Amino acid sequence: MDQSCVIRSFVWGTGILATVGLVLAAPSPSHAENLTRTSSTEAYIACGAALQAVGLTAQETATGCAQSLRPEEMAICATTIAESIAMTTGREELDLSASGVMPMTIVENCYQVRRPLALGGCVAEIQAHEAFLGQTALVTPVLETCRRSRLPDVLANCAVGLATTTELDQQTLLSTCLLGEAEHFEFSGTR
Repeated sequence: MDQSCVIRSFVWGTGILATVGLVLAAPSPSHAENLTRTSSTEAYIACGAALQAVGLTAQETATGCAQSLRPEEMAICATTIAESIAMTTGREELDLSASGVMPMTIVENCYQVRRPLALGGCVAEIQAHEAFLGQTALVTPVLETCRRSRLPDVLANCAVGLATTTELDQQTLLSTCLLGEAEHFEFSGTR
């Protein structure tokens, strides 16, 4: 084989590999559809309605929804937390006055996390457990602990599970589960 044939084969092969690489690196249609869906008009309508129902002013609602990358998830997070707080304080509607938690605090917490749905689920699951139900003083610590958690679903399981099986106070349960998540230490029984 002569040298020019080898060079042409190399150039042809490189071109094919580059083309295949571009095709594989292009976003898939499902990814593009997902981006369109999450920033659709309906997502902002849902977000606006939900944040106003939670108790935000029109300007706070507009700012919260406009700054959110996923306005639907922001709406679900805020509504889930507000409903769990209302349930904890024995309210039928989304009245947060008895809890001492401001609606903007809920939205700020939902905005600060990567997974707002997991935050909402964490707060709702913990607040629904009998050890936390009716404990209005624990609403803010539960919200803060779930927000600080890297694994809110695991934190909720830990807090609820240990609340069921131990006699530790709720604040100790929350801090223990959050610390356990961060430490990843091996239980030795000598501590």
